[in-house]
Amino acid sequence: MCRSKKVNMLDLQMHDDSEDDEPAMIGTLKDAKSTYDWNVNVLLDASLTKNKRKCQEEIYVIQGLDQPPLGRPAIEALDLLQRINNVKSTQESVDFRKEFPELFTGLGKLQKEYKIQLKDDVVPHKISTPRRIPVPLRKDVEIELQKLQEQDIIKKVTEPTNWCAGLVVVPKANGKIRLCVDLTKLNEGVKRENFPLPLTEELLTRLAGGKLFTKLDCNSGFHQMPLAEESQKLTTFITPFGRFCYKRLPFGISGPELFHREMSQLVDDIPGVLCDIDDILITGETKEEHRMLEWH
Repeated sequence: MCRSKKVNMLDLQMHDDSEDDEPAMIGTLKDAKSTYDWNVNVLLDASLTKNKRKCQEEIYVIQGLDQPPLGRPAIEALDLLQRINNVKSTQESVDFRKEFPELFTGLGKLQKEYKIQLKDDVVPHKISTPRRIPVPLRKDVEIELQKLQEQDIIKKVTEPTNWCAGLVVVPKANGKIRLCVDLTKLNEGVKRENFPLPLTEELLTRLAGGKLFTKLDCNSGFHQMPLAEESQKLTTFITPFGRFCYKRLPFGISGPELFHREMSQLVDDIPGVLCDIDDILITGETKEEHRMLEWH
């Protein structure tokens, strides 16, 4: 049986229905994991039976197979695969969006500010000319900048600054855009927090025994951390519509370990709750335990 393949294959020696000494090669079958193609000699339309289950499948007869694999569709149709530890999504009667609307509206804000600490030998870097933006995207960029100002994430800059980065516009698959600031030079001069991020093995160990899970994702997690006033001008960036700087932690700064540290301090003392940067996972062995943690 081969759960990754969608076709059924049979070795030519096992197929004795043909009277030809040299079966004709009728085509090739590509293997996604191999560097060569399989030569298909016969294509059968066969009825497969296992106990009371039956299915109609095509079988590719190929010369030189060590073991004839059965494709995933046939395996499932004949109920040959027993699934264990399935993850099922349940529809709970409690709608947390209605119970806690303030937690699902707008952008949150942590109490602690982040102050960017620079290395002693850092040299300020700034550009004076904005990067070109395709004409069809200019209006979208202007709207996005206005939206970020309304959310109190960025603000206008009119005075001279020692640092100034460029704006990068990234089109999304859904037709929208994402604004990114190239803070590479600033990032090189930032003193890292060096707070260890959790390993996958560590997180899995802490999930041992859990049967029910709830996953929460912080909305624009980094933007929920205020940037200290004296650090804001370091994030200045230039656009065709003027210069701006961040009032919240931008994505281009070395901030994953910092944000993870702050989130860890909020949830680490709660059994059954763990976080990985801006993702929070709640787990419990029973519905009662899980619900109690959800409402913590």
